[in-house]
Amino acid sequence: MFLIPLVKPFDWRRPPVVTMLIILANVLVFAIWQAPTKHSRDAFAYYFESGLAEVELPRYAGYLERVQGAQSALVRRAVSGDPKVLEEATYQLQSDEDFQRALHAGQIVTPNEPLYAQWRERRVRFDQMLAEDFDWQHSFIPTIARWDTWFSHMFLHGSWAHLIGNMIVLALVGVVVEEVLGGGLYLVCYVLSGLGSVAFYWLFHQHSPVPLLGASGAISGVSGMCAAIFGLRKINFFYFAFVYFDYVRAPAVLLLGLWLANEVFQQLTDTEGHVAYVAHIGGLITGAGLIGLLRLAKVGRIERFLAQETADDVDRREVDRAMALADELKFGEAVAVFEPLTARRPDDYELLVEAYKAARHVPDSPAYHRIAGRVLALYAGNRAVLDLVTETFREYLEIARPHAQLSVGRAAALAQTFAAADLLPESERLAHMLAKQNSLRPEVAAALVAVGEALLRAGQRDHARRWLEVVKAGVPGSPHADRANALLQRA
Repeated sequence: MFLIPLVKPFDWRRPPVVTMLIILANVLVFAIWQAPTKHSRDAFAYYFESGLAEVELPRYAGYLERVQGAQSALVRRAVSGDPKVLEEATYQLQSDEDFQRALHAGQIVTPNEPLYAQWRERRVRFDQMLAEDFDWQHSFIPTIARWDTWFSHMFLHGSWAHLIGNMIVLALVGVVVEEVLGGGLYLVCYVLSGLGSVAFYWLFHQHSPVPLLGASGAISGVSGMCAAIFGLRKINFFYFAFVYFDYVRAPAVLLLGLWLANEVFQQLTDTEGHVAYVAHIGGLITGAGLIGLLRLAKVGRIERFLAQETADDVDRREVDRAMALADELKFGEAVAVFEPLTARRPDDYELLVEAYKAARHVPDSPAYHRIAGRVLALYAGNRAVLDLVTETFREYLEIARPHAQLSVGRAAALAQTFAAADLLPESERLAHMLAKQNSLRPEVAAALVAVGEALLRAGQRDHARRWLEVVKAGVPGSPHADRANALLQRA
């Protein structure tokens, strides 16, 4: 079963920088160092093809009997020809540092043996292949447990498919966890989750010679953090079971239980697989535990985020209620719900669009003027917003009752916006309104200069002179008058 929480969409205005950097690091490590090198599978394939296994495995079995008084069951099965354990037994031989020292000192295959020269040549080549293999050098091997591999294994992957799958999950879950914790704390918890994951794996597999690699443990920690942050709150998550998939809304803590149950089930049933389910379990527990510790330490970021999420949930329900009222043509009631929402969220483009659609049916209401004003105050940073502002402005002047109510500041800002976009009729309409002021405020003068400059660009010199002369006469000696005078000389 595949379960993934879908709490928040990706927001380019506030990108999850740390999550993106972790993904980039994983991709670069695989693309630059892992993919171009020969993987350990190639090295061990040579080990078997060259006959090294036939020479070394029986001697390793004898070495264990001399040193430990008994052979390991794994090595005994490998020597007897069981193909299922050959690779793991070879990992054990290769990661047994005492045996390797004896082997390379000529104490296992001795120089006076006829096969020594040939064995030595092939062994040197095999050692070189492993030394050049990035995976083998930086994976975590429990029987060695080199300190640096506790960290490095988190950035390795077995294949492009392994990498892409992990990074998709990290991108989906990391977005919300990073937003809650902030970049620095999130990175610390990510690394600690990876360490907790590998520690849990090592606890249960101390004598395993099989290398561990992959970001799955740390990413499981991020998933555990997400579930612990939301606790009993309901969130959306996607699930896939066999051939069926769907979305469902359920308490977040349920995800943690299902994830743990699934990993335990897989660990007990997938005996022939190569997935480190125990590491996933360790990551989930560590991630959830870290959030528990942060809450005990009263880290306010979590509670503030949840409080905002609660407010967002309330607002979403209010939006749904307002939309339902509008669908029933109860526009006055819909606007009464929409208006306070737009006051709390003046930059929410989609909310303002829906609110204005309802409010335009009651153009004589005070709420209509306020909602229209908020639409006109939107930052027209792209074409869609500019078109919305322009169409709203045109319609507002036509249908507002008893008349449009634009402040001088808002009219001046709109005039500059329209002038910059070369929307000349709208610019001049606002210029007429602004020029009626008894005295030219700085923002009005700036707007009239912008309108004059736009008209000059369009070749309408007579119209441009009109507004530039107003500025020149209205605020003599000011920077705006100087700019108007310079433009007049060009006209």
